[in-house]
Order: sequence, then structure tokens, then C-alpha cells
Amino acid sequence: MPVPAYDLTMDTDDLKWLRGHVGTARCFPAFLEVDSKRWPVWIGYRGNYSRWFRKPSYDIWFGEDRSFHGHALLHLNAAYRDPSMLRGRLALELFAELGVPTPRSWHVWLSLNDRPLGLYTAIESLDGGWLERRGMKGGSIYYAVGSKGNFGLLDPDTDRPKRYVWSGYEKCVPWDDDFSDLEQLIYQITLPQPAQFQDEINNVLHVETILRWLIGIEFMSHTDGLVQNYALFHPRGERWQISPWDCDGTFGRVPDGRIFHADELALGTGEDNYLLARLLISPTWRQRYLTIWAQALDGVLSQTHVVMRLDALWEEIKQDALHDDNKRRSNSTVRREPGRIRTYVQERIQFIRQKLFKARSSSK
Repeated sequence: MPVPAYDLTMDTDDLKWLRGHVGTARCFPAFLEVDSKRWPVWIGYRGNYSRWFRKPSYDIWFGEDRSFHGHALLHLNAAYRDPSMLRGRLALELFAELGVPTPRSWHVWLSLNDRPLGLYTAIESLDGGWLERRGMKGGSIYYAVGSKGNFGLLDPDTDRPKRYVWSGYEKCVPWDDDFSDLEQLIYQITLPQPAQFQDEINNVLHVETILRWLIGIEFMSHTDGLVQNYALFHPRGERWQISPWDCDGTFGRVPDGRIFHADELALGTGEDNYLLARLLISPTWRQRYLTIWAQALDGVLSQTHVVMRLDALWEEIKQDALHDDNKRRSNSTVRREPGRIRTYVQERIQFIRQKLFKARSSSK
């Protein structure tokens, strides 16, 4: 199935202004054409430093009527520093297969005023519409940003109490300044004694999906996803859950594109995430973590399954990836990148199996 074409058009003066003010938060009216259908939209840059790249990422707003297949907002990710241009989508698909609530993603060929911008990954926005499409009632949604989204009371940069308990999180609805439910959650994570935490945390958090999210992060070496780049959401009448975000820096590369070796990210520590650290020192939840790992390595995280997923994605986007004149790397590098990911997967699985064997042996 060919990659769909997304054709944007906007006023030339607006486009000139937008390109001359890359740091702006402004957005401009435009039209999006897909399969001969046309939608009025608003377009703006997304991301921080990435908007200064030769190939920036964009946000496309459709409005609260959600006229585009139920979406009010789509993120168009350029994946400029990922030579494969598929890591983000591969990661999200594997997270979903692990049982983690995950935004849907797909590749598109983007053009703006008839100028080809190249291959992009379209990603659902984690908003109220996303909850509804998953059969959940609306509730709070927070994004973890910076280094403070660690579920702790201390600022990791200063080791002093955070100015606000909820520092490190932004609301999906920016004009809603009520963070009381998140503040309560952080107290429920940080204050109980170990036995109480172990027995009661699952009443508040969907711990199973938290552990599966952690396993996905560890398998992919999503180093940028433990204390930021995730969404925390609380559907009405349900427990808190978590969803991954911005997964380009995975499978052997960090977000800036540098190589990351398969044995570099430790297993079973939770790193600087206070919630994960508490879960992993809890006997009940650590045992569940090890059990999920064993099942996943024989299933959705087996080398056979992951490579099958990788090869299918590469076959889908290969021609468009090689014809993308705005990409960062040469075609020879792009062609080699799926092989680099395969090698990472093989070496990472070997590393994980060794560590899990030691962990199971020490727990007997």
C-alpha cells in the first residue's frame, strides 16, 4: 500500500513570514488535501530545537469539530535525525502490541504549496478525542516535559523540593490550571511505606501497563522517555495510565542521532523515575515485571517478530525515504539503517536475557 500524499497549501505571504520566524508559536490558515478531499486547517511548527532543522516538524489543527477522521490535531514528525525515518513508528507499534495505550501513527508524503517536504510520520494527538476513540471518558491528560517528570518530590536538577509538586508536567488543555489530581497522585506514589505502596498503588495506577511501558522503553533504549516524553492520563472513573511519546531516539540511536550501544541502558532500575524505582524494589511488582519480560521475549519482543515488523515498515516507506531530498543523511546511510536496527535488536535481546537470568537466579 503506497504512502498517502498530504498536500498543504497556504497564502504565500503567510508562508514567507512563517519561514522567517521559525521560533514563533503562531499558526496560519491553510488547506490540506488528501485523496482528493480538502480540509481547512491551521498549520504551525512543532518541537523546540527541531524547528530550526532543514526539515522541520509541523502541527496541523482541524478544529474541535474533528472533521478529519475524528482528529482535532495531527502531529507531522520529520524524524530528521533518524536515518531510517521509521524508528518512531516502529516503537509505537511495539508499545501497542505490548498492551500500552499508544497513539496511532502512519507515514505520509508531505508537500507545501507544491514543494515536496518529504517523508513524515503522522501521529495522533493525545487529547480528549484520542481518549474517546479508545472508548474512554474524558479526563485529565498531562505531558511530561524536561527532567522533572519523575513522579518525585525533589527537583532532580537541584535535589531540593520542587517549587510545585506537579513541576515537570503540562496540561493537554493549557488554560486549565487545576493540577490537584496529579498532585494527589504524586503524594500517593511518594509518601506510603513500602508495604502500603505495594498493596495499594494498583488501586490508583494501572500498574500492569506501567510495567509494560517500562519494558518497551528498556527494550528500545528509549533513553529520552523515562522522565519526559510520555503522557499521563486519568480517564473519568478509571485508574491513571501512561502513553509513550517522541520515540525517534530508539533502537540504537539517541535523539540527536548518535549511536547508542545495545548494552548501555541498564535493566530493572527505573533510572531517575521515582515511580518505577518504587515498583521495582517491591517484591510483588518486580516479580510481575520479570514475568512480563519473559513472555514478551517469546512473543512481541522476540527477534523474529520485531524484525518482521521492521522489514514490513521498511518495505512500505523505502522508495519514499530514498526520494526524500530534505533528509539529513545520504541514501547509502539510509539503506544501511534497517540493518543497524536488526543488529541492535539481536544484541539487545542477548543483553536482556543475560540480565534477566541473573535477576531470576538472585531472587531464588
